[in-house]
Amino acid sequence: MQDSMELFKRSPDNQKSALKVDDKPDEQAMIGKAISDLKDVLKANPGNAEAHLNLGLLYYNKGMIDEAITECSEAVRLKPDFLKAHINLANAFYNKGMLDRAVEEYQKALELSPGRWDLRYSLAGVYYQLGHIEEAVKGYREAIRLNPNNADSHSVLAAIYYSKGMVLEAIVEYKEAIRINPLFSEAHNNLGNIYFNRNMMNEAIREYLEVLRINPRHSDAQARLGMIYYRKGMMDDAIRSFRESIGVKNDDPEIHAKLGMALMRKNLLDQATSEFVEALRFDPGNVDALYNLGNVHARNGRVPEAIKSYQAAMALKPDYVRELLVRDTVQQQS
Repeated sequence: MQDSMELFKRSPDNQKSALKVDDKPDEQAMIGKAISDLKDVLKANPGNAEAHLNLGLLYYNKGMIDEAITECSEAVRLKPDFLKAHINLANAFYNKGMLDRAVEEYQKALELSPGRWDLRYSLAGVYYQLGHIEEAVKGYREAIRLNPNNADSHSVLAAIYYSKGMVLEAIVEYKEAIRINPLFSEAHNNLGNIYFNRNMMNEAIREYLEVLRINPRHSDAQARLGMIYYRKGMMDDAIRSFRESIGVKNDDPEIHAKLGMALMRKNLLDQATSEFVEALRFDPGNVDALYNLGNVHARNGRVPEAIKSYQAAMALKPDYVRELLVRDTVQQQS
């Protein structure tokens, strides 16, 4: 059968892609007929490795992973140098959560085809999930050596570098991913996050704006832009960005709380109250929303309600709330 039968090969940008089973009755009927036909073939010739693999592929696409593993395992038993069977068996083990077995099969596939960058990539991803970080880094580097123009490899390696505190190396890899694919919005966003965390706000703004040029509905980039504008005292821009973010993702309590803070800075107290209440609807333990709701009540002269909000916030994070009280007191006196 053609290489297109390698139906459940994992794509580099999704280490554990969900099964995509077409529920249309006619499609399911066709798959059922194909399974029946392959079973007939195997009754007549049980040693047909290709038929076992193809049956395994069909099972996989029906979400029958155990049966897929059985058939692919039989294919490699019958034909130990069957590259496609080893690859698809590795993918099936991966999706079953049997990561050690997936490693074994990817390694066998690489013995048969050591120049396959995508196999290096997939194996590195499994190593990462197993917590074998150094092996994962080596794998991604080898994948990049074999195919330096795959943006996903650079992006994943950048994320690992950043998690290890290797910030400059992460920046280099994200920039390379973007050079290869200028429309790689997540690489732009992650690079923006690094700049944000390093207080390089102008660079962060540039990356977030590029994210939004590529994907105007990217809620995280809008939210981070709102945070930067808030820090810069640009409240109208902050409010606009937070509202854009909420328009895409309405259930994020942090963004509702931050929008409330920006509205409060503009003295739009009723609107601020609504946002703090909304934040608490999604997360009743949101300390920032509780504390700032207390501030709004205090400014409106509703002392009992303010005390209640402050007490609720203090009960959750007393040290943090004390820091906020000291900060606000200093700001009021300056």
